[in-house]
Amino acid sequence: MKRKRGLKISLLFLFLTSCRQDNTQLAKDEFSKYFNGKDEVVLKVGDFLYFEKVTLNLSELIDDNEFNSGVIIKNDSVIFSTSQMDSMSNYTFNIYESNLQGTEIKQIFSKSGFKTHTWAYAIDDIFYIEHYSNHGFDFSSKVIDKYTLSTQRYENVAKGKDCSLSDYRQKETQNRYEIEMVENKSPQEHGKFIISDLLNKVEVTIDDDYLKKTEYISSMEIFNYGPKMFEISKGHILIAYGIAAGDGWTNPLLVFEYDFSTNTLDYKLLAFPYDIVVVDLLYIG
Repeated sequence: MKRKRGLKISLLFLFLTSCRQDNTQLAKDEFSKYFNGKDEVVLKVGDFLYFEKVTLNLSELIDDNEFNSGVIIKNDSVIFSTSQMDSMSNYTFNIYESNLQGTEIKQIFSKSGFKTHTWAYAIDDIFYIEHYSNHGFDFSSKVIDKYTLSTQRYENVAKGKDCSLSDYRQKETQNRYEIEMVENKSPQEHGKFIISDLLNKVEVTIDDDYLKKTEYISSMEIFNYGPKMFEISKGHILIAYGIAAGDGWTNPLLVFEYDFSTNTLDYKLLAFPYDIVVVDLLYIG
């Protein structure tokens, strides 16, 4: 069965990582030699953004501000929104901008007077904001607003119990590629990704035989590995392996980009998230 996105937790890797010493730094040192120096992919897990050398917790960058899920990453900048409660239990919606290291932070928008916590969804140039004009149990008072970065305009777009942030969520649509992921059958048989270019009617299998022709195999074999997830982001094919590294609690993800035109894998990222239930792999280069 072919799917456009996949994520499964491998019990094998959970077992392996719970029975050994922490080798996080060893893995980072081993794979960092493949990094091209450009942050072209980010792993988003909840409040966390994982880059190759930096992990940002967006809820900890601004004192007394809680990240509320709105984030845009572009032009070497992270633009993110927060909800801030004051002593009178009123809320302020804020948008900040930082570099990819989480420094040089500046506020680019703020609006106060909200009666409830604000939730946000951001895409391209727009932040959509959900809140309640009365209280959170009065669903009829639900409100959806939007703020456009380029025009600096704040406006209402919907009201009432039937409106929702999910109405504005956009998933990248593409019909060119399909990916099938086959997980490990044994420690010696490492699973595979089957990637199809439907436009050119070409199919490639990324398996042990393929990996043995790459420069990465010697490093991957140190830790063992298995297919974990994939994503197509901005037309870029991203695949991720779980490896037997970490402290026993993290879920390491080793991310590559596959290029049909050259039939090559390009290393992008090694991250150590604690939670991989809801993960987004995003191409930002």
